[in-house]
Amino acid sequence: TLGGIGIAGVIYIAACAALMGILPAGSLARSSAPFADGAAAMFGTATAGIVAFCAVVKASATLGGNILLAGEAGESESVLGHMRPHLRDRQTHKISMATLILTGTVLSAIAILSASPTLGRQFTLITNVVVVLAMPQYAAFAAALFVLSKGLSPARRFGARALSAAAIVFCAC
Repeated sequence: TLGGIGIAGVIYIAACAALMGILPAGSLARSSAPFADGAAAMFGTATAGIVAFCAVVKASATLGGNILLAGEAGESESVLGHMRPHLRDRQTHKISMATLILTGTVLSAIAILSASPTLGRQFTLITNVVVVLAMPQYAAFAAALFVLSKGLSPARRFGARALSAAAIVFCAC
């Protein structure tokens, strides 16, 4: 998984660097669809539409993945007995429909409340909020690693605790 993320990161960085060579800085800064604009500059306006369509498909797939993640995480917590009874279906251990509707409502509210003049500004706002809200979770996971490492051999425990401490410091910065 981390290898795939690393490869995707390298490709994305290379594509962004290529865009900087294709479009003038001012045009790139104002663009709400820089990859489509770059494709239009290189291959014509028809290609820009194809790139924009691919972005819509990718965003739709990401939404589907997030919904799947919410449902699967809830089901796993229910099976393990960690979910409050009113949030799950007692017979099947599935996440309740009310919980899925609440999740969808919250995500829709975030999209509506973060509406901005440009798509780029809205994306930046949502990304910044998600990063800020994710840091406490990552810190809690790192603290859990520190606590759970007590069952490891001394050498592995030291490594796990050093990694945990580094992760907590990273989250705090």
